[in-house]
Amino acid sequence: MTAENETTADQDVAFADATEMTGHGEAIITLDAAGRVTSWNPAAAEIFGWSAGEMTGETLDRLASSGKEVAEERRLVEEALRAGRTLRHYETTRIRKDGREITVHIT
Repeated sequence: MTAENETTADQDVAFADATEMTGHGEAIITLDAAGRVTSWNPAAAEIFGWSAGEMTGETLDRLASSGKEVAEERRLVEEALRAGRTLRHYETTRIRKDGREITVHIT
């Protein structure tokens, strides 16, 4: 097993654990270093209308209501990561597959 496969396997276990711990109503989405979706739980599919197969390997840009919003959110996340902090309770708007706008809280 390569280091990359081990990292992916570790992420899969963490994703499964997080999904089990949070219950059924919370979307859990994991991204790789390039910002592409690596996992998308059933609640994410229900909330956003996109299946895991449709989103895996894609960026979250298709969920954003504006490019400016995406850039600002990436800046906030990167800033928090560099400072060793967790981004908590960030409220924003997303677009479902059917085009409806929804408010989400990102942590």
